Amino acid sequence: MICGHFFVENAAAQDLQFTQLDASDSYLNPAFAGSGGAGRLTANFRSQWPDMPQTYLSYRLSYDQPIGDANSGFGLYMIKDDLGEGVLSGFQLGFQYMYQVKLSSTAAMNFGMQLGMQQQRLNWDRLQLFDQIDPVYGFNNASGLPNPTNEPLPPSLSRTQLDLGAGVAIVTEKVFTGLSFHHLNTPVAGFYSYDTVALPMGISFQTGVQIKQKKKRDPFIAVPSITWYGQGGSNQLQIGSSFAKSLVMGGLYLKNNLSGMSNVSIMAGFRKDWLVFTYSYDATLGGLSGETGGAHEVGLIFRLEDAGKAAKGKYYNVLMRPSIF
Repeated sequence: MICGHFFVENAAAQDLQFTQLDASDSYLNPAFAGSGGAGRLTANFRSQWPDMPQTYLSYRLSYDQPIGDANSGFGLYMIKDDLGEGVLSGFQLGFQYMYQVKLSSTAAMNFGMQLGMQQQRLNWDRLQLFDQIDPVYGFNNASGLPNPTNEPLPPSLSRTQLDLGAGVAIVTEKVFTGLSFHHLNTPVAGFYSYDTVALPMGISFQTGVQIKQKKKRDPFIAVPSITWYGQGGSNQLQIGSSFAKSLVMGGLYLKNNLSGMSNVSIMAGFRKDWLVFTYSYDATLGGLSGETGGAHEVGLIFRLEDAGKAAKGKYYNVLMRPSIF
């Protein structure tokens, strides 16, 4: 359960952050939509802080592909969030478009835009407010029924708004660097007509380099990367590397929110032809270690065709973002 309307509004004003960059690149930056070399259907699931009352569950489904003869790519996505055992839920639906300008035969600049809709719903009956607390019985009375609250019911328990984003990226055969902007129109995060709590604009930076064994039929691949996301007064920095050899993939990352809380993330998975599966666990460090349950994340990617062959064939005009896939 969640205590307090203030917490609900602040929870609604924070963006979901996935650990697995390669399985959620177009989520971080629309300039990566269609840069996977071929069409790909991606599903993501994240359970954050499962041992806490404010468990944050997120589901994402997306499809993106390059458009070779137009030097571009597009993407479609859906995101479902659930916070605090159903107290607050969210739904997002949107379209992404990327246009690529070739700088040379091995380098390009991507420009991306995102047009989306977001909806938030509040389950008032499951919300627990401070003025409902009884010093003896807690939130319920002696009969076990919820105590009344003086907090006025919002005029509407759902809010649907436009959500805009944009991004730019430079990609080569071995290196990528991107900068993206989310919630450019800063939609309102509250449910009351007098609410001024806006969803702050988010800014994300991503960079990485692919290191690959030469002259090997089955090379070892590593992609060290850095991602940073800033929104409102919060910042999150992630530094680490993913790697792959044959069918097996792995990764190790360090996360820090620049205000004292850190996580160590371990990723494992496999890849086989058209299928990629990844799982990662974020272990919380510091004072909350052992209290939150960390975070579990799953990524599943279905590639419609071999990305490498497609990138050299009908999608040759669109340069791929280097990754472990």
